[in-house]
Amino acid sequence: MALSAHDESLAFLHAIARWSRWIALATALAGSAITRDLRFGLACAIAAAIDIWMLSAITERGRDAIARDGAISTGQSALAALVGGRLAVKAVLLALAALMPQVFPFWGTVAGVLVVDTTMVIAGGPAAALRAFRPDSTSR
Repeated sequence: MALSAHDESLAFLHAIARWSRWIALATALAGSAITRDLRFGLACAIAAAIDIWMLSAITERGRDAIARDGAISTGQSALAALVGGRLAVKAVLLALAALMPQVFPFWGTVAGVLVVDTTMVIAGGPAAALRAFRPDSTSR
């Protein structure tokens, strides 16, 4: 049975969240080793964990909306609020890091808030290419 476009998108976002955990861990460890500052790794890990959790929440809300309504309607304010909230939380984390670099090293926080987006950019191209060139794919 073929997955719907919504199901495929949600499966992709779930995979991004899963892959981002490992990339965040590697980034935090490498950053701490390179900078010789454990705070870099902690700031990276905290920022990444918050972003990954928010992406997972968005994915679950989308999955629930599909199960309940059969689709994700554009008027679902709760889902839109989560997407906007994810960006707002990233902005707050970066502002905190800029205002309190002794507590949250700025570059560690930057690395953490970019893990999910970087994973999406790097994995998105190959995933789209694999999907586009499958024998059973259709033009949508």
